Amino acid sequence: NVISREAGTVSGSFRTFVTMLIAGLSLIVYSTFSMYINWLFTSIVVISGIILHLSFSKVRARVTKLSQKFTTLSGKHQNILIQYFNNFKYLKATATNDRYLTTFLSVLSALRINRFKRAAYNGYTIALFEFVKVVLICTTVLVATKLGSADLATIIVPLLFMNRSLTSVMTYQANWQRFLSSSGAIKAVADATSVLDINRELIG
Repeated sequence: NVISREAGTVSGSFRTFVTMLIAGLSLIVYSTFSMYINWLFTSIVVISGIILHLSFSKVRARVTKLSQKFTTLSGKHQNILIQYFNNFKYLKATATNDRYLTTFLSVLSALRINRFKRAAYNGYTIALFEFVKVVLICTTVLVATKLGSADLATIIVPLLFMNRSLTSVMTYQANWQRFLSSSGAIKAVADATSVLDINRELIG
């Protein structure tokens, strides 16, 4: 299972990790430019990003647990499937193939539920971040124009940097969650590699 499936998942997870790093660098760049233009807007972005990051700690923990459970279920799924085909004649002769099939279908159902939960968490994160971004930008415009007596034209550029910074925060968080959803596969591959290294045949 590690060779056939999890290694590919690990490869995809590192692409997600690189995307997360790019989003983090973009956040630093946009925040730096925004700080020079309007420190108040930058402070709003930084404080909002920290609060959102901390508030999603439980979501990240649940995604990690789901990933580890998915890896276990995936291994069990392939193990049952291999045993079923290897022992098909014996199972059919002893009329016990239905028991294996029932177990296989239950594991398959658990895998589908696990996939749905992880997708739901990722979708929830993106949807909530988009909502928060719109609320923050609208509130900032309202406060700056009504209470601060600023012209809309003078805050367009700071708002642009604020929008890009908040988008980078969302991209960073979403890709981190996707990376964590592959953490079970990464651990499985690391464990398998360790076993291979320990039992490596010594030549000479």
